Amino acid sequence: MGWILFFGVCQGCNRGCEAVTFISEEGFYLDVFLSGEEMVEDIYVCNHLTNFFELNKKYNLFLERFIYDDDKVNFVPSITYINTIAKYNRIQKEIDDLGPVKKLTDIFEILNRPENSISKEDLDSDQIIKSRDFGYLTYFNLELEQLLNVQREADRAVDGVLNFYETRHLVERLTWFFENENITGYFSSFHVEENTTSKVPNIIPFGSERFQLDISGYEYVIEYFRIHSFLKKHLMELFEPLPEHNTEGLILEHLTDYLYLHDVYPHLVRKYSTRREYHDEFDSWTDEDWDRYSL
Repeated sequence: MGWILFFGVCQGCNRGCEAVTFISEEGFYLDVFLSGEEMVEDIYVCNHLTNFFELNKKYNLFLERFIYDDDKVNFVPSITYINTIAKYNRIQKEIDDLGPVKKLTDIFEILNRPENSISKEDLDSDQIIKSRDFGYLTYFNLELEQLLNVQREADRAVDGVLNFYETRHLVERLTWFFENENITGYFSSFHVEENTTSKVPNIIPFGSERFQLDISGYEYVIEYFRIHSFLKKHLMELFEPLPEHNTEGLILEHLTDYLYLHDVYPHLVRKYSTRREYHDEFDSWTDEDWDRYSL
């Protein structure tokens, strides 16, 4: 049984960081997160990985089974545990009560109340992590954060969308992608057409339950998220390493790694890559070396 490696982005505990999938032709797979600076120092399971490509995932090899702490007869919930569970249950009920079509602006009102303030730190409690509710809370927290990110990115999305549609050449779109790479929005819970030629409707399915979300007034923000997501997938495919590229021992973490392998757009690699070895190499280049490349 041969294994193939594919990259993706963690949407859970290490949100926004690149993770990998090992998958066989039969559909057996394992999603893992690799941590470390210049080399892999630790490997652990990624529970919510969105891959850059559609994969035939059938059998998850992470089959660890255990007894949750809150199933034990001697379990005594802490105040933090009680308050966290109560808060997320309250938010869930208030959103459910909005009706079959939920207005995004109404959800903002719920989430912006001080008593409903959410953060990743909500889930850091040891009792929460070892509880049966941890998986549900992780996904629910992610979906709530994605909703709030629409509000957070509203101002930047205006210029982002306009600037994208002014791009005409590949180098301009690469630059746009890198300049908008620190976008705080994630696209996985907004179920809209992935291509950028169709108009974003004002009512779209959202989240794991795919409830109807009225995003009126914020369609352009979803468009901003969609453009960035679509463009990233397109660029990763366009510059995917070829068989002749020597990738043995390399961890390809960023689009700049792909550009470097293809020996294209060194100006962008130098500006947007965080790899020290690239900068060391480019610092030694002469004017003649740079003149070999034309943007």
